Amino acid sequence: MWTTDILDFCLSAVLGFSSEEEFEDYIKQKKNSENVLAAIVFDHDFKNSNDPLPLKVKYYLRFSNDKKSNMLDNIYGKSSWLTNFLFPSVPSVGPRNKDDNGGSPGYISEGFLFVQHALDKAIMRYHSGQAAETLFSNVSVFVQRFPYPSYYHDFFFMFSGIFIPLVLVCIFFLNHLTLIQSLVWEKENRLKVTPLFLR
Repeated sequence: MWTTDILDFCLSAVLGFSSEEEFEDYIKQKKNSENVLAAIVFDHDFKNSNDPLPLKVKYYLRFSNDKKSNMLDNIYGKSSWLTNFLFPSVPSVGPRNKDDNGGSPGYISEGFLFVQHALDKAIMRYHSGQAAETLFSNVSVFVQRFPYPSYYHDFFFMFSGIFIPLVLVCIFFLNHLTLIQSLVWEKENRLKVTPLFLR
């Protein structure tokens, strides 16, 4: 299976650090972040490298802010994982991403789900050994979009978000053109219109 080949390749390029700060120093030097897919940070106080992994493992994954799968996203904007938003800033009618791979920010295409799944399997193998191998030989994992209930796709809101600001700009733009035209006419005719104040 192709995932085992990828996993073997990824595990052949593992580099360990004694602390998260040491990892951050490594990333900041000489553009090392381009060569790192992800960092796995274990939330446990290990005394040395021979300490066993606890039964209750708490970890988090740190991926680079620069996308690896699509470099055009880095150039044209959407290079963030959008972790500061719980929901989209502009709510949409229907599902957030209509792409088959889940869309932005790219949990599938950037390898987040793959690394998380491979790490969970490795932790289970570490604690269970042969029982985990037997379990994995009979299990296949498929990723599929969570079903979204039926919805009415109203094009009015999509087009109104584009055309209402354009109409407002055109309305004010016509006022400015009229004002500029009258100013030019006054300058050409050497007229100076002073406002009259009635007392």
